[in-house]
Amino acid sequence: MKKKTRVAIFGFAGCFVLIIGIWLYFCQKNHVNSEIKDCFHNAVSEDITIRWKKLGWPIHTNMSTKDIGDSIVIENREGVKTVPAFENTMSEDEKFRCILQTTLRYENPVNANALDSIYQIRLKDRNIFISTAVCYTDKVLDKVYKSNNDTSFYKKAYLLPSVVTGIEKEIVLQAFADVTFFSIVRSSAGLFFVWCFICITFLFLTVSLLYQNPKQIVAINGGEFLKKDEAEVQIMDDLILDTRLRVLKYGKLTKRLTDQSVLLLKLFLSHQDHFLSNDDIRNHLWGTIDFSDSRRNQSIRRLRDALGEIPVLHIENIRGMGFRLIIDDEK
Repeated sequence: MKKKTRVAIFGFAGCFVLIIGIWLYFCQKNHVNSEIKDCFHNAVSEDITIRWKKLGWPIHTNMSTKDIGDSIVIENREGVKTVPAFENTMSEDEKFRCILQTTLRYENPVNANALDSIYQIRLKDRNIFISTAVCYTDKVLDKVYKSNNDTSFYKKAYLLPSVVTGIEKEIVLQAFADVTFFSIVRSSAGLFFVWCFICITFLFLTVSLLYQNPKQIVAINGGEFLKKDEAEVQIMDDLILDTRLRVLKYGKLTKRLTDQSVLLLKLFLSHQDHFLSNDDIRNHLWGTIDFSDSRRNQSIRRLRDALGEIPVLHIENIRGMGFRLIIDDEK
């Protein structure tokens, strides 16, 4: 096999494995991004439950809402306030959570550190190990509370979609996640091992293709070769001469040869540069028997006809000198 062909095979196999690896990585990255968003929403819901339980209050409180058309009247210790009504697209559960968040804002507001801790627990439950931070913004007081005060972290971290809640949308919760390459790989060791298996498999197949039975033209000592009637000679990786069965195998093609054609083909293979002079052909095929050019030409033509379906072999006539067997491995 030629060097360019080997390089092409290695390049194709390498590109294929690389593409598979990139595809698996981005599939897992999208999965991780989806999981961290889901975990944050779950953490927010769990945080509401924990803060409400700490108050020990029943669900009904002294804060009441009265729906008056397109607005809501809120009565609390700060007085009475009218705000726009909930959006029609909101579910009853979402409306209820907004009311709870507004109620808890006065009595037990969001603790950014506590929410971040809950978030970390939910992520680890799903085998995701990343650094996170939570920001809580109170629009009424115009204050921001962060679980991580390292400003450099927020520059490199991934910002999740904000959770805006409360009756007046006065509470904004934001999560930041530092999703690294290794955290994505670690989150799914299964996909990583699948990719490693593909790499090893392709490496094995590529090496086998390149180095198992490489395409070589046989180099045989003429005298020894001619004495072995049962020799099986591999001319190329897909071209074999079986002198015992008198057949030439090329891929799935099997071509039967006459005894004389087998002997003549063996002569070509056993001579340097696969060249036979007219005297070589006469001495090996007929010896001292009367010899004529027509008999020699007939033997050559018979072998040529047999090789007609094998594109990598053909016989060239060197006028006045003899014949050469051409083995074209590029075909």
